[in-house]
Amino acid sequence: AHEEPAGAGQGAADSADAADDGPRALPALRHVLLAGEPLYGADVLRWRARAGAAHPALLYNLYGPTETTLAKACYRVPPGARPAPNKVLPVGQPLPQTALLILSEDGALCPIGEIGEICIRTPFRTRGYLHDPARTAEVFVRNPLDPEGDAIYRTGDLGRYLPDRAVECLGRRDHQLKVNGVRVEPAEIEIAARRVDGVAEAVVVGHRGAARQIALSCYYTRRDDAPDALSNETLRAALARTLPPRAMPAFFIQLDELPKTISGKIARKQLPKPEALLYQQRAYVAPEGDTETQLAAIWSQVLGLRQISADHPFVELGGDSLKAIRVTAAIYRAFDVEITLQQLFGLRTVRALATAIDDAAQAEVASIPRVDDAASYPASHAQTRLWTLDQMEADAVAYNLPLAFDLRGPLDAARLQRAFDALIARHEALRTVFAFADGALRQIVRPPAPFALVRADLRGYDDPHAMCASRLAAERRTPFDLTAGPLLRGELLQLGDDLHVLAFTIHHIICDVWSLEVMVDELDALYRDPDAALPPLAIQVRDATVWQHARLADGALDGSRDFWRARFADGGPPPLALPTDARRPTVQTFRGATATRALSDDARAGLDALTRQLDASAFVVAQAALKVLLHRLTDARDVVVGTPVVGREHPDLARQIGLYVNTLALRDTLDPALAFDTLVGQVARTTADAVAHQGYPFDRLVEDLDLRRDDLSRSPLFDVMLVVQEMSRPIQLDGLETTNHAGETQWTTSRFDQVFHLMPDGDGWQLDVNYNVDLFSAQRIDRLAAGFDALLAS
Repeated sequence: AHEEPAGAGQGAADSADAADDGPRALPALRHVLLAGEPLYGADVLRWRARAGAAHPALLYNLYGPTETTLAKACYRVPPGARPAPNKVLPVGQPLPQTALLILSEDGALCPIGEIGEICIRTPFRTRGYLHDPARTAEVFVRNPLDPEGDAIYRTGDLGRYLPDRAVECLGRRDHQLKVNGVRVEPAEIEIAARRVDGVAEAVVVGHRGAARQIALSCYYTRRDDAPDALSNETLRAALARTLPPRAMPAFFIQLDELPKTISGKIARKQLPKPEALLYQQRAYVAPEGDTETQLAAIWSQVLGLRQISADHPFVELGGDSLKAIRVTAAIYRAFDVEITLQQLFGLRTVRALATAIDDAAQAEVASIPRVDDAASYPASHAQTRLWTLDQMEADAVAYNLPLAFDLRGPLDAARLQRAFDALIARHEALRTVFAFADGALRQIVRPPAPFALVRADLRGYDDPHAMCASRLAAERRTPFDLTAGPLLRGELLQLGDDLHVLAFTIHHIICDVWSLEVMVDELDALYRDPDAALPPLAIQVRDATVWQHARLADGALDGSRDFWRARFADGGPPPLALPTDARRPTVQTFRGATATRALSDDARAGLDALTRQLDASAFVVAQAALKVLLHRLTDARDVVVGTPVVGREHPDLARQIGLYVNTLALRDTLDPALAFDTLVGQVARTTADAVAHQGYPFDRLVEDLDLRRDDLSRSPLFDVMLVVQEMSRPIQLDGLETTNHAGETQWTTSRFDQVFHLMPDGDGWQLDVNYNVDLFSAQRIDRLAAGFDALLAS
């Protein structure tokens, strides 16, 4: 049998507590050897309190599993030392003729402080497990640092080197968890929890919810002298200051005592499931009616819980700002109702949110009327702008939208072809081209035709992946002819017997990011069943465009028009004097690159903590931080940042493919003396006002303001854009494992000077900064991204 990692337990201290004689007990005792469980400072303090400070016995923390014939490391607790109660004491240095190797997953020796698996090299190891050669071969392996030398034993324990090369044991490797694809060490969270004032014991485990997602649960007990203020929320707040968001438990459960085995180890399997405890503390209330039931199902999927109580607050169920983004997007898809993050956190419960959704849905909304068939139809203001840029011979691929997915498994290419054919027949936007006639741009809808899906077998090349990358790069740099079309292209590249890459590129003039989600959803349904009866489309893009023009003409958007004209009555602030590495060209270029970084643990924790403390969305907090950064870079106090909005306020637009996205110019005056939380409140109001008037086309506003366009070197009204986007998901095709193809977020064009793009990544955030390479160097953008990270952290 394999022993649990050594590092002494509470047995010796408990025995001392049980003794009646105190310092008089065991007067000849000189050495106390402890092993089997982590040794905490509290254990040492309790021993000395019972045995007496003058007792001559020395305490030793030993480490070593049975497979290596027991003790292989030793740590002597310094006489008179009074370690912090929650400190885990190290297992120390290896004994003679023994080496403790802490190895990373790739077999490299870990540097000081990095966590890896403890492996033992010793001539005194056992020969293996009786009648179990497979298990023996799994744990007794060749030393990757010395392949010609002796075998080493993989303990399965996690540890790290301390600065003096002593070893700290952190727990079992098989207790590691992957949460949203990110590896998490429960032992680190447990250590952090035990350092919080008043916590006696803590254990962190993962529970799988309804969608097989793992949620972290922290179980803890109180010390007798714990402050009255110790609670789930105070523990959560304390950990938020030290843990990255990916390691933050979703649930905190305080118990009178943790379940133990006969030998005193924590019985993890006996810990009660968090849902049972949640509804012990606050009674479960079943959802009622269709809206509450559907909404509870959405929460269940995102939060990973089997049951959602109708009156339990979102945060108490493990919700955070990242999960909130997913919930609001799912609500829009399910109900055709837009719920903001502020509403979600403000209304808090399924019941309150369902009422708001029903109220919004009951508002009488007239359907968008269909228009009669004709040879051509008006184009929207946004389409006209993209056409104009194309005719000006600006970067011809700046508005190409590429997507690529890895498909693993038995792909049926004929079914995929039929799915594309059905999708194109269903959506007129995918068959639309453009022509300029009688002083205006017109849309022309072509009849349905088979999709030209290019198929190529790359298996015969020396490096199929390199050939694939080359083809995708060439595809991204191939322009569209907006007059001749088609404006959707696709390739199916075979790299292995069961590995394909599906890539398609579409021009922005007929599609936006929301449309891409619609496309992959419907492709999945049509691939699964080519005759799938998808819900009929109430309208087509031509109907929506005519309706938009009619709203402008009949005064339906006059209030929004007046709002935006008032915001920019002065024509807007002077352009930001961003530091550049080259002189700005006389005509705006669109050559771009993208710098990508994961937000640091401090920045992730800061962003998440601020959204909670200030009851603000991640977008608002990030926007406030970005405006502070731009102020510090340029000394400007009047700052405008652009952002896209879905632009689908009408329910008929929810399942449309087309260019409906609109742009908001968010203008704020910055006072350097302002507290950051006050600035966040101001930015939140600016954003809310803008969203309330999002229906007025940005391109029409630029026309209304009669901005001087003799400066062709930059975009109107703003140079910097901020995008906070829901985590993108790959296409789902029946019977296949699908993932986003690597590198598809690395834009090689730039439509603005800089675009800050934040996207959830596991339990953290990924920051992409897209920038114009004719203005900025990669080094400057790296420093800029680091500055944004530092601001969020501070």
